Amino acid sequence: MKRRIVLGGSKLQAGDYYRKNGVVVGVMINESQYISLSDQASSYVSYSSATSLQSSYSIQGITGWRMPTNDEWGVIYSNKSIINKALSNVGSVLQNDWYWTSTYGNMGYGSGYYTCNFKDGSYWAPGSSNCVRLIHDVD
Repeated sequence: MKRRIVLGGSKLQAGDYYRKNGVVVGVMINESQYISLSDQASSYVSYSSATSLQSSYSIQGITGWRMPTNDEWGVIYSNKSIINKALSNVGSVLQNDWYWTSTYGNMGYGSGYYTCNFKDGSYWAPGSSNCVRLIHDVD
């Protein structure tokens, strides 16, 4: 089932496309956030490169993109089939890979930014390089 394209200000649901300034820029993950449609960094990058990407990323002049927290990745993972179905219509789907999060912590064997395994939804301590997928808060 193809989800509807909605304008900002409409009642948004997970899987709906979000459009700003007439451009489809994401797929809703919940009522206040959407995930970017493009491959921000399809190859593995360091956390430093990921933060540089989030600070400079822009789609049609829309800035303010950021890496999801562990909790937000949990929401994204829980809605994986809805999001990937919508993304397959207008962009690239989320791959079963490791993604950087913005959550910093210590898992007992090293401190650093957590990574989320999109294959099974698990989290792990820092790696040297992972994929990036940025989200944006709905205005």
